[in-house]
Amino acid sequence: MWVMRATLYCSLLFICNVSCNDIKIIKQTGISSHLHRDAKELVEMCFESNSNPVFISADLLSKDWDPGGNSWVVIDHKFQKQAMGFNSAYPTYVLSFESIGYLKVAINHFRKSTAWSIKSPFLIVERKSSCLSAGEKQDLLAVYYLCSHQDATIVFTLNPFATHPPAPWVFVLEFSDNRKKSTLYAMEYTKDSNICRKLTFDKTKKLNGHEEMKQKGSMTVYETLSLMEAKDNTWFFSSSAKITSFKNGYFRQLADKTIDALDKSFQLADTNFKYMDILTRYDVISYSILTKKSNYLTTISQVACNYQFLFLTIIMLMLIGMIIIINNKFDISSGILDVMSLTAGMGVITPLDRLSMRIIYIFGFLFVFTVMPEFQGQVSAILSEPLRRNVESLKDLHDNNYHVYFDAKLVRDIVKEKLWVTDEDMQYLHPSNYSELNKCAVEAEFNSTVACILFRSTQQWYASITTNLHVSRDVIFEKYFVNWVRKDWSLKDKLDRVSSWTTELGFHYGRLSQSFKYYTKKLRDIKRIEERASFEFIDFDTLILSYMIVLGLSIWGLVAFGLELLFHNYEKRRRQTLIRRRFRMELRSQLRNVSSIEQIIPSNPRTSFGG
Repeated sequence: MWVMRATLYCSLLFICNVSCNDIKIIKQTGISSHLHRDAKELVEMCFESNSNPVFISADLLSKDWDPGGNSWVVIDHKFQKQAMGFNSAYPTYVLSFESIGYLKVAINHFRKSTAWSIKSPFLIVERKSSCLSAGEKQDLLAVYYLCSHQDATIVFTLNPFATHPPAPWVFVLEFSDNRKKSTLYAMEYTKDSNICRKLTFDKTKKLNGHEEMKQKGSMTVYETLSLMEAKDNTWFFSSSAKITSFKNGYFRQLADKTIDALDKSFQLADTNFKYMDILTRYDVISYSILTKKSNYLTTISQVACNYQFLFLTIIMLMLIGMIIIINNKFDISSGILDVMSLTAGMGVITPLDRLSMRIIYIFGFLFVFTVMPEFQGQVSAILSEPLRRNVESLKDLHDNNYHVYFDAKLVRDIVKEKLWVTDEDMQYLHPSNYSELNKCAVEAEFNSTVACILFRSTQQWYASITTNLHVSRDVIFEKYFVNWVRKDWSLKDKLDRVSSWTTELGFHYGRLSQSFKYYTKKLRDIKRIEERASFEFIDFDTLILSYMIVLGLSIWGLVAFGLELLFHNYEKRRRQTLIRRRFRMELRSQLRNVSSIEQIIPSNPRTSFGG
């Protein structure tokens, strides 16, 4: 009999819970006078507050009840409207019932009230017959069950977390239901000034390995439960259940209280508070774009070149140019222009009156006709390559027809951008889970048509281990993520407190901040290395073409200098020869003039004039 009564009490204790600022009592009969008196004293001493209204059933409200500063609402089994109105704070419930059915109806009715809260205390006043019939527990925390036993009032309460009760509570019974263990405590009611402090102890202070049901996800909730000395009992759910929950904004297993919490976080904006609750600790998650790195312009070094072919081509053009210059009376500038015109398929300026010039022109035309298509093909390859740049926005992804793999939680956010609107556009969008996004990050290193939208910290890690990935400069999405828990979860407040401690002390964000700084510094170092690598160091393999060009120009310069020197010496000797020839001719003409004068003037000295 005692075990049955204890089980009943623990069931009722779990039902009773402080959820409003009012005292609600359901009508019942058959309650002893001393139990009625003790219930009245207990309510007045421990559960009244001047700021809270009091709901009380008509059968328990007597003339000697003093409302004090509280507002009073009298209710009965019909639950009139005044019991369901808005209250500024959660009420206190004082209940009595004739059967377990009435009690269940009352609890379910209270849950629909706008004043409902898991923090509300429930004070259940029992008849002996009702004590023996109660056998179903409700998911409540602060429940105090009053029952008469041998002219004394016994207060029972149910603790689902610990087996060892604090004094003056005593252990009564331990049992399990639906894989959850609970312990029934009992205490005799006495008129003690400290009765309120003894009665309302914190049941969540010591969890002693209490198991909580959670859905498998990240380690956030697990770490918090370990700090609370609680254990987690993990359940795994199918992908279809997760997708349905995401679309509806709630998790069915949370709504029907199969599990207590989800270890996987969801967007705060997607939460349906009608069916579940959230932990107050939140994460701010930034999303950016991860793509294959692209250069702004395609350089000529990306086009394959045959250095031997280039060297022979340059030598042949130099020989053609030398012959043209010689035939053009050593006019170097005109000769270079003729070579350039010949390579471009145009005519030459130098006259073709000489046979050597005609031969070199035909040879040069055939050479250019067979060789230049190779150069033109490489130039066309450079010009036909589209100008590419690194992706920095969603518009870049849309305009360049990237296949976008993104977190499935961002579907609504992607749609709101109104970039991918047609059915043809939708084929480029791929909602993905975490493992698929990791595969996308690996694929993006080799595929320039793939883009990944995932956590920025994860992208920085991938970009830090390879030099072929680019992370967008700006954050694309910044979202608030929370953990979903079931409504009226008794451990929610404590979990919120412990989570706030870890957040304030930096246990959670400190590690994220350290990893973020590490990868950011590593990316900066990689960028510096790339900038240094952009300056090509002196290397024969990379400068062999430059060496050949310089050598060819040097030989061309030496040949031109030698030709000019020979031409200069030739001109100098020619001028000297002409000068000597002219001097001789002048000297001869002078001698002829002198001889002609001598013939005209007689040479007899004795010839005299005038006498």
